[in-house]
Amino acid sequence: MLNTARVFVISLLLLVVTAAPALANQITFNGSGWGHGIGLSQYGAKALGADGATYQEIIQRYFPNLTLASFHTVVPETFASQDETPIWVGLREESQSSGFEVLKGSVRLCLDQQNYCVGTAKPNEDWTFSLDGSGGCVFYKRLTTGVIRFAGNSSECATSLRPISPDTEVYLPFKARSYKDGVIRFRQAPESKKVRSCPLEFR
Repeated sequence: MLNTARVFVISLLLLVVTAAPALANQITFNGSGWGHGIGLSQYGAKALGADGATYQEIIQRYFPNLTLASFHTVVPETFASQDETPIWVGLREESQSSGFEVLKGSVRLCLDQQNYCVGTAKPNEDWTFSLDGSGGCVFYKRLTTGVIRFAGNSSECATSLRPISPDTEVYLPFKARSYKDGVIRFRQAPESKKVRSCPLEFR
């Protein structure tokens, strides 16, 4: 699924770059439908990838007149070429909490601003990242007995799930999907103070 998301974001970036000039910080998209007329179908791209198509072939299937180029070339001196991890794909917005389960491997539960990890999530554990009701956030695990066990104290809401091994796979119940090959991050919306759950970052 990450590969599909990567293809979509790369396509979107290239479309923006090749669009007509616009004012700074203003991009307008016009369209309608379910993504199968003009644009890239997620399930169609997933099926092509499962059949062995490369990301170049998938993009050309949906955007036959598109030219691929490195973002270092098309957007020089911007965050896209200077940031080590510039591309995030948001999966959920404005939530009180987000549950997750490790299917393979393990992940560190980390505070990004402090660059400090408060625990490790392993397979067959029921984990949640949540607002704590007092302006902070917290990771907690629900045991089979129903008891809740916190990982560290309530702290900042800028956190991440960092995979420890290359085969780590994390399942997100609210998406009914599992993800790997990326860092899952949680951020707090500045206006509502709710959690923007699980942007996936690509290197």
